[in-house]
Amino acid sequence: NPHYLEQIRTMIQKLDQKGIELVLVLDGFPTYLQYESLSEQNIVENYLASWERYVKASVDQFGECVDAWQIGQEINLPFNLPDQPIAAAILASPSTYAQRLLIASEAIKNAEKGDLVIMGGITSDTGNCLNQPRAFLYSMYSLDVWDAFDVIGIDLDT
Repeated sequence: NPHYLEQIRTMIQKLDQKGIELVLVLDGFPTYLQYESLSEQNIVENYLASWERYVKASVDQFGECVDAWQIGQEINLPFNLPDQPIAAAILASPSTYAQRLLIASEAIKNAEKGDLVIMGGITSDTGNCLNQPRAFLYSMYSLDVWDAFDVIGIDLDT
């Protein structure tokens, strides 16, 4: 919706003019993509191509006013795709998140080297061992993406 986008852009510009530093959370996946007939490789390729377009459009639209970019929310939890469980597992994998992080970091830093990239929204209480923050962070370490972010965001559940 172009009108809605213009309202958001105006609000962000006003906040920036007041000296308020902004963090924009880049998250989600295109719900229009149907993954059930695709191979695992094609699921990741289609998703990452769409993700790259989304990130570049966001940086182009808002980069002038945004100071920090959080890449994802609850990144160590599965995607909510109840009708496509295989795609949900693939898209929520640490390796797919690492690729998302690299794509976003490159687009953001190419536009403004001083902006912060936040590896975002690691959830503290996941309900199982596979998704615990320590395991997820170890996966990021193993995938060698430490240079793709400046800050880690943690969502603490109490």
